[in-house]
Amino acid sequence: MRTHAGLAPRSSLPLAALAAGLVAAGCRDTAPTAPTGAAAAAAALPLVLLSPASAGGTHLHVAPVTGRSQVLVQEVPFASGPEWTTYSDDPALPGSVLLGPAEEVCLDAELAGAACPPGAISFEHPRPGGMWPADLSAVPGAHWIWAPGVTAETLADAPKTFAFSRTLRLAGRPVGGAIWVAADNFAEVRVNGSVVGQIGSVAPGPPEAFDSLTRFDLRPYLLAGKNVVTVIGGNAPYPEGEPNICGNLPCTYSGNSAGVVFGGRLEFTPVPPSVDHLSATVLPPGVLTGEDGQPLSGVWLRVRLRDLGDEGPWAWRIDWGEGPRTTPTVKIKGEFAFLRSTPYSTPGPHTITVTATDPGGLASAPATTTVP
Repeated sequence: MRTHAGLAPRSSLPLAALAAGLVAAGCRDTAPTAPTGAAAAAAALPLVLLSPASAGGTHLHVAPVTGRSQVLVQEVPFASGPEWTTYSDDPALPGSVLLGPAEEVCLDAELAGAACPPGAISFEHPRPGGMWPADLSAVPGAHWIWAPGVTAETLADAPKTFAFSRTLRLAGRPVGGAIWVAADNFAEVRVNGSVVGQIGSVAPGPPEAFDSLTRFDLRPYLLAGKNVVTVIGGNAPYPEGEPNICGNLPCTYSGNSAGVVFGGRLEFTPVPPSVDHLSATVLPPGVLTGEDGQPLSGVWLRVRLRDLGDEGPWAWRIDWGEGPRTTPTVKIKGEFAFLRSTPYSTPGPHTITVTATDPGGLASAPATTTVP
């Protein structure tokens, strides 16, 4: 401101994750080693089911999802504060330097009173009320922030910009989003590398952007899953030759304060995970061995888990078609395999039914496959 004059297992289970590079978290003690030599030839037949193009005779059936109520929109709220990470520039650009957590700031802690959050840096800037005038009621929990390490005595070195960035995740399809922002003296909003809009300027003199909040629509820039929201804040110098609070001395933040404040929400409709590429076989001894050198055998189940936004862990429910069902918790998605060490006691075929439930409680449709 220029003033003039942020597979732990549920229980011990006879399961191991299999296949090259696809080891479930927490199962490294039972991870298989790839067969070599004669063992590789023995592995050829059961491992053929890993190929989607194989004629192994297993078929995937996905039951329709029924009985669902209307889709509810969920929100991911956000507000400026120390949870945002400060960079020298947009972190998506090469050469950007990580500076640390943003710090909360106010113009004058004594004048601001309760409006200045505890621990905030006071610029000791002589403005009535001790805070910027923007009404923050639309962004609950938001505080004015600036770069770490800046104090009232730090040289403002305007024009100067910093980037404040945070990754927000949507566990479903984005359907809306907005941000409200004010700045002393400039702010640019970016989402996933795209510029959403700007307020204010880093050029000397007006316009200022701290009197009120400006709203920007974020929906066109959002993705299912990870979203990087970045606000670039800038401080402008006084016009050359114009009288100002710093007089003829270099301006510190006490004379030329700076900050940004923002908040908003991202909206999405939750999408349940899906399980496909299911196949199973009875794995005979000697095909694969664990890290301890002992042979692995049992019922081998290959799965592929898809989830738009969640990062797990996922609670699995596996009905093997005989014997007790198992309920491992796995923190990986994509393709991997389970091995039930207990063999079938009766002749096949046996139908295996699988569901996976995300951390929000949404379950996949049941997927089934048949093991001979």
